[in-house]
Amino acid sequence: MMKAVAVLGVLILSAIVMQPVQAGMFSIYIVYQNGNPASNAYVEIWQGESKIDSGNADDDGIFWTFLREGGTYHITAKAPNGQTASWDGRAYGTLLLNNST
Repeated sequence: MMKAVAVLGVLILSAIVMQPVQAGMFSIYIVYQNGNPASNAYVEIWQGESKIDSGNADDDGIFWTFLREGGTYHITAKAPNGQTASWDGRAYGTLLLNNST
């Protein structure tokens, strides 16, 4: 299982090793800066000019999707209160970025 966290201000993307060239399940966690989950936040995942997935996080602020390890993605999240965050990078390893918009 893969994990990603969108903290409307900080995003964390972590992954467990998977087979090359195959997609793995990632969970993207969207939370406010105070650590509370951003329930029902809207998430978009882009690879280049193509939107590859989008939808709303669950009550715990989690959005599940399949991503290819090593693929480069642009992930955005918009909380119900209007706060936004974005992240650009490769989907593997553990990344902690202070890359808010």
